[in-house]
Amino acid sequence: AAVVSSRTDALPAWIAIHYDAAGSPDRWGTASTVWRLPLLTAMLTLASVVASIFISRRDPFAARFLIAGSLLVHVLAWIGLIAILW
Repeated sequence: AAVVSSRTDALPAWIAIHYDAAGSPDRWGTASTVWRLPLLTAMLTLASVVASIFISRRDPFAARFLIAGSLLVHVLAWIGLIAILW
């Protein structure tokens, strides 16, 4: 949150938030739409932790797989944020 809030002021008024298959932007958003990525990642992590608690009783490997998948999503989200903010 600190990284996003400190770099949001440096962004232009409109940023590309989606690209088509050719690589040209086809959806635009304001600088505040950058907050969607960390919030989505936080919600996914919360859902993965809750699901892994219930799944761990039946299959511990599946629970660990969910947590590892959540960590992978965090890494990809940070790569996206760094690409957008810098």
